Amino acid sequence: MSSMQKELGIFMATHSEKCERIAEWIIPIQVGAVLKQDYFEEVIDSTKENISNKNSTFCELTALYWMWKNTQYENVGLYHYRRRFALEKEQILSILIASDIILPQEKRFRISIEEQYIREHSREDWDEMLQSLKELYPEYYETSRKVFKENKLYKYNMFITSNKIFKEYCDWLFPLLFQIEQVGAGRCRNNYQKRYIGFLAERLFTVYIVHNRLRVTEVKILFSNKEVRIEWLVNNINDILFKGKKLFNKVKREKIKDEFTNNTLS
Repeated sequence: MSSMQKELGIFMATHSEKCERIAEWIIPIQVGAVLKQDYFEEVIDSTKENISNKNSTFCELTALYWMWKNTQYENVGLYHYRRRFALEKEQILSILIASDIILPQEKRFRISIEEQYIREHSREDWDEMLQSLKELYPEYYETSRKVFKENKLYKYNMFITSNKIFKEYCDWLFPLLFQIEQVGAGRCRNNYQKRYIGFLAERLFTVYIVHNRLRVTEVKILFSNKEVRIEWLVNNINDILFKGKKLFNKVKREKIKDEFTNNTLS
């Protein structure tokens, strides 16, 4: 591996189709490879130290674990086979001079992160995640109480950052995920909800970013499907609706307060 290659390595996780090699610093990695009979990428997540067998629940995080344990780059990142940042290498290295991490543009829900997860996924998994977070990292739990009441989320477990921040994040993340997995083992889930560890990790990633006050540069994602045409519109509509709901609740509280004061004085 040349010194230029060691300067930046972004792994592009794929599970079902071979990735086009866009640049030599973008490295496709086949995830869940231990569960497959055919390998279509040169780099697979079932070699060396790995958790490839957990791919059905950990999703792209089996690639993240493999990167953590088996690679060494000055700057490192994770893409998906259908999602990458609209950046060239020179832009990435320039951004990382002034920023700690490059992330996708925030996803904005109509409701809070907590409400959205419980509605779309599982309250049990959510509560177990919070309990594990409180036990292992109580200071992060306190941060999460605020973050999860907001509606902004960094999705997809995608990023580019320095090796130092990357290693520190993985040192923090995986012990937490393994405890969450252990607590929730054996619960029946359909194929979509089996990906709960990956879903929870997105929420925990946002907590980690906020808690550590990382300097973030948000970048547009290039999609290889129709999502790109609606992503910006959905984000902005959700943000408007969320702010409207907060304003409505504030006015409602003020009205109740005024009525109580008037009734007390009369």
